[in-house]
Amino acid sequence: MEIHEKVYINIKFFKEKPLPFIAWIGPMLIPMEFYKDQYVFMEGEQVNYIYFLSSGKAAFVLPRFENTKYIDIDSGDYFGISDLINNEKQKISTE
Repeated sequence: MEIHEKVYINIKFFKEKPLPFIAWIGPMLIPMEFYKDQYVFMEGEQVNYIYFLSSGKAAFVLPRFENTKYIDIDSGDYFGISDLINNEKQKISTE
């Protein structure tokens, strides 16, 4: 469990999950790094992942309105799940 503690300790999704679940999913988590103003996914793209934001900030943006933010995502939050479940098409950018 200590191996993955840096990943899950600050993520809200894992706060009340049982340790066996965390032990099972921990090895499947793939660290990714995004830079300021880099898009994580674009409108119309199929979202195949759930993203866990371990540090920094991100936001859903409206590109046709000069990347106006409409949902903030803070460290510890996760996103992508609604896109997988609801097949919503959105665009997200890091700050």
